[in-house]
Amino acid sequence: MPKLKPFIIASGVALFAGLAFAAPDWSQVKSKAEQFKTKHQELVKLAPVEARKIVAAACAASGEDRKRAAERAAGDARSRVNDRYNELERIERDVVDQLDDIADDSKDAHRSEARSLRDDIKSKWDRLRDTTRTLRDGNHPVIDVLARGAASAQRDRAGRCDARDVSLGSGRASCLYAQGDTCEVVELTADSSSAVSRARDQARRYASDLNEAVKKPDSDAMRRLISADRDFARCKRFEPRVDCFKQCPEIGDDLRVREVSPSWREGC
Repeated sequence: MPKLKPFIIASGVALFAGLAFAAPDWSQVKSKAEQFKTKHQELVKLAPVEARKIVAAACAASGEDRKRAAERAAGDARSRVNDRYNELERIERDVVDQLDDIADDSKDAHRSEARSLRDDIKSKWDRLRDTTRTLRDGNHPVIDVLARGAASAQRDRAGRCDARDVSLGSGRASCLYAQGDTCEVVELTADSSSAVSRARDQARRYASDLNEAVKKPDSDAMRRLISADRDFARCKRFEPRVDCFKQCPEIGDDLRVREVSPSWREGC
């Protein structure tokens, strides 16, 4: 009996080695690959939804708060997308390792299919990693597009004014129009309830300042206005007005940002 021990030990080692290096079960690997595809598709759909939430948050904020609102929404999107991304990354590593084992086994009947499936998963993963990078970093380019677009929209609109950025006792008026006896002081802002409410208050204050100024044609405010456009000398009264704009970039399913022209409303 003692003479059989080396044979038993050797057989046990060989059996263990065979089990340790046995190729993964093909049906289980395919099931894991299907799980990757399902989770991958869920994240592909989630990413543009989260990016559009950044736009929606900024468009609902006042002009001064647009970038801050976008950054807060981007932080929330980063958290939600990274949770799904990290889960998918673990699945991807696991299934690719198993597919590598099968693809490298020259005797495995599923070798060719494993290679094809592995390459497909790697390709999907690489594209998703690249397209979601800025969203996962919390710095999606739509944030800069929103900030740049708002400044550009107001600057372009102000170019139509007869006078702009005029210093008054209660602040700086964005835009003024000389229109005969009754002139207008116009505030330019984003089309959101908070922004419009704030702009209305400002426009009323500026109109009040200017209505006091027209009583004294030699006042500093009137001299500045007349210097910008002589038609302001005819103003007997200033009326307040708010013009507001919507400018919400569009996010494609591929997460690309498409800038759109601002849409303005008068008398908001």
